[in-house]
Amino acid sequence: MTSNAWLALIFANYSQALSAFYAGVMFLEKIMQPEVATINDLFVNYFTGKDFENNYGVQVTSLSNLNSLVTVKLSFLKNHTYCCGELTCHFKADFAQIRKRAKNLGVTLAQNLTIKFDVIIEDGALFTLGDSAQVSKGFKYTESFCENMHET
Repeated sequence: MTSNAWLALIFANYSQALSAFYAGVMFLEKIMQPEVATINDLFVNYFTGKDFENNYGVQVTSLSNLNSLVTVKLSFLKNHTYCCGELTCHFKADFAQIRKRAKNLGVTLAQNLTIKFDVIIEDGALFTLGDSAQVSKGFKYTESFCENMHET
């Protein structure tokens, strides 16, 4: 067999393996979509609960296939007033409670959970400063909450 024939055979096998891999990834993504929607509902309910007077844009954009990483896009919306734009003021990472609520909705989250927020402060979001509201020019940042592996 010539070296070109060997290369053609290797390439053909590589292409088949790569196609099978991507088909598997696509299959997993289809399976995971209901879980993403369920976890999305959990976070939407969190940010629209009785403790919040404001509206937020909330969307879970991904859930790792091991359910150990939840990525959430959170927007502070234009023309809505907030106390501040600091995520730690608006979200308390109670991992046990989040896991319990997810389980009640039929999704089991990993014990060592990370929640990554892609935060968007929309241009025109309002933040209170004393007796007045300041208009935001808009910006983005990312903040993650990682569950300590050693907590009980």
